[in-house]
Parts: sequence; structure tokens; C-alpha cells
Amino acid sequence: MIYLVNFDKKQEDLARTVLGLKSCNALSKSEFIDSDLEESSIYLLNSIDLEMKVGNYKGVHFIGYNCESKECINFSNLDKQSLHNTKHIISNLLLSRDKESYLFNRIKQANQRIKKLILTLESDVDNNKKRYKKVRNFLKKDFKNVSFQTLFKVGLNSGSEIQEVFESHSHIYWVFIHTDNYEASSEFYSILAELSNKVEISLNFLVATLLEKSKYLPNRKENLQLFIGCLSKKDLKLDSYLFGNFYLLSTQRDHIYFKKNIPFDLDFLERAKISFQFARDEKVLILSPGALQNLDTFKTDDELVAFVLKHLELGKDDLLDEIMLDLADIQKGKFFDFDASLGYLEVSKNAIIDIS
Repeated sequence: MIYLVNFDKKQEDLARTVLGLKSCNALSKSEFIDSDLEESSIYLLNSIDLEMKVGNYKGVHFIGYNCESKECINFSNLDKQSLHNTKHIISNLLLSRDKESYLFNRIKQANQRIKKLILTLESDVDNNKKRYKKVRNFLKKDFKNVSFQTLFKVGLNSGSEIQEVFESHSHIYWVFIHTDNYEASSEFYSILAELSNKVEISLNFLVATLLEKSKYLPNRKENLQLFIGCLSKKDLKLDSYLFGNFYLLSTQRDHIYFKKNIPFDLDFLERAKISFQFARDEKVLILSPGALQNLDTFKTDDELVAFVLKHLELGKDDLLDEIMLDLADIQKGKFFDFDASLGYLEVSKNAIIDIS
């Protein structure tokens, strides 16, 4: 809208004729001072000092007042040629405003398209996650005071990894086995399946059984890597053995253990032993040798610990899936080179721990 401010009838008629104004409003000086300004409008000021007007001028255009010199223009002293110059000013203002409106609309349309694309991508991601969860090798087991989750992803290289969680009357057993031989992996899986059906076994019996089976494997000292854990239900004390390239990472800093390149042999049991008592709300992640081989981009143990602890602080919902997705991102979308196993243990915040 264009407003003529403080124009008499003769001046108004001249402005309308020269400027070709079909639609405009005339305002007296008092009406201009007292009324609110209309955004995106043009005001032709005849001998008006803007300092008389209090308010927000954002988005309003004034013609007839020089803001730098504080000079007011008297339209009654201007001829038709001068008003023609004013017409060009108004045309340029309107053209500029149309350009701004055009650009704003284009940006608005682009934002709408981007939002629609993001919603489509988010929907695709959710659907892919649902499909993935239907086919993934995932295991979840809940016990009194503790819960376990395991996740496995197959790799291209030969060899295999297995992971099993089972309980006896007084203990929970957590076993990882890494081999370079599918046949050996199958044999160990059968043994674990058989042991899991026993009412009561001991850690020593479990280790002795696995040691006996390992005697019949070729190159067993090079290819066989194990984590064997025995968790007491009574006091949540973990007695375990770590043979090979496993990482045990915990939210309790003194419960972090790196790889122990110790062969699976009776003579090395003491060196491979790890024992500690879990604390309430403690979270533990075990990375298998295959998972670590897929994580070879980490040059130091500190980088690896930071990567894992970042996930552990997020809680257990979708935790292993998120780590696997990050592993896939590190692999740049390629298939994993090696089988990868992840194991997660979480102690309840309200766990009852017998320390007698």
C-alpha cells in the first residue's frame, strides 16, 4: 500500500496523476503520527520530520525524508519531473520487494521439499531397522539383578565366533569362543549347548571340558581364543579367564581389561584369570577378536575405550545395534571382513548384593 502523508488536495491530485496511483491512501500529519505503520508499505512524506513519529519502522519505506541529513522534502515545491523521479524510486522499491518475496517463497518451497525428504528418509531408516531386527543374530536374557545382550554379525573371512549365556543353580556363565575353523566352532557350540542343560556345573569343569576338546584342534594355540566368565548370583562376583584378543570394557574404570595374548593351555590359567565384583548400575561390553579386527582404524586403546564408553553411557536400548552401525560406518558400508560378536551386561540399579 502507498500512503500520501500531509498532502493537500492539489498536491494529492498531482501525485496521483504523475505517479499513476490507482490505489493509495491519504493521511494527515496527525493521523500519521498517531497511527501504527503498516509493514511493507510506502509512505510519501510531505514536510514531515520522522523524529515526530515513535515506533518500529522495520519493513516500512519512506520517500520525502533524508535520514542522513534529517532533511524533509516539501512536495509542493516539486514539479512533475521531480515526481517522475519519485515514481522511479517507488518502482525500484516495489521491484526490490517483489524480488525479496520471490526469493522468500523459493526458500520456503525448498524448505518444504527438504522436510518432506527428511521425513521420507527417516521413515526408510525406521523400516530398515525393523527389517534388520527381524533377521539379526540377537540374544537377550534377563536374570535377577543382571541382564545380558549378545549380537553377532557375520564376516567374509573364514572362521567363526560363538557366544553363549546360560545359568546353573548358583551361577551365570558367559562364554565367547573365536576360532578360524567352522568345524571347530560347531564342535564348541555343541559342547556349550550340552553344558547349558546341566543343573549345576563349576567354572573349573567348564574350563577342563573346553581344554579337553581343544586338544583335537589343529593349530589350537594360534587360532583358539576364549573368554570364559562365571558370575555368582549371590554376590555378583565375576571369576573369568581371558585367552586372546578380547576387550572387556566397563563404566567402572578399574574393571577395564585389554587383550591378553595368552594361549588356551592349562599352564597359563593363572595368568589369564580375572576376578572382580560388579557394582550396582555397572555396564560392561565385551568386544570379540573379530569385532576388534573390524575396528582396526583405532590406533590406541584410549581411542577404543572412548568409542565404547560413549555408547555405554546411552543405556542398553539398541546399544549393540548402534555399535554395529558405527562399525559398519567405519567399514564404509562394506561387508565386515571378520565375524564380529558383542556382549553386553548391565547390573540393576537396585541390585541386592550379598557381601557377607
